[in-house]
Amino acid sequence: MLISCLLVSHDKPEWCREALNSVATQSYSRWECLVMDSGVLFDAGYFSPFKNESRFKFIRSTETNEMRQTKAMAPWCYNECFRRGIVNGELVVYLCDDDLYYANAFETFVDYARANPHVAAMYASQDLAVIKADGHRAITGERRALALGGRCCKGRVLDSQVDYAQMAHKRSVLKMIKGNERQEWWPEGKDTEGHADGIFMEKIGSVAPFYPIDIKVSQNRRTPKSLNCPSCI
Repeated sequence: MLISCLLVSHDKPEWCREALNSVATQSYSRWECLVMDSGVLFDAGYFSPFKNESRFKFIRSTETNEMRQTKAMAPWCYNECFRRGIVNGELVVYLCDDDLYYANAFETFVDYARANPHVAAMYASQDLAVIKADGHRAITGERRALALGGRCCKGRVLDSQVDYAQMAHKRSVLKMIKGNERQEWWPEGKDTEGHADGIFMEKIGSVAPFYPIDIKVSQNRRTPKSLNCPSCI
């Protein structure tokens, strides 16, 4: 089973290499990683050390300054990967350049999908961490995957409670989501930027349950450049 990781990169050279390494060191080997960069790091040759790993595909985003003023760029990049038809995996996961996966992440999702072929969406547990401006790092909490999620099964709320790096879904589930004539699965509006992942998960959860896997697979990190909680730094 091929797993596709969609990784968005903008301007975080301090942490992006850790995100890339967390993909490169997965215990499960059948993966592709589509890295869409705004051009800030791509044009500087930042990704050269990874060019010999054929499973990485580095893509320079076609975003413009005007688009950055009106759209949430991470969701736009994720949607672009689907719109361009370059996502090949049966399972899809997502990462941003300041978060990371643990080495067991892909194996955990694939093992669960194989054991439960009826499952179209799943989410696992996660650590919460902080990286402060002075370089101090600490684990500050956790998000546990303990209950079914999604409106279709009257499960737990996903928006603002489950993180994008906790989830995996079958690529085919996107065909079940209605109202996607514009192929905008992730919401791209600036007004949704802070919880676009939650809205996307709720869309999936309206057609397929999110099954819980209580195994930690990722680390959501708050950094000086993060959107999720800059006031915590």
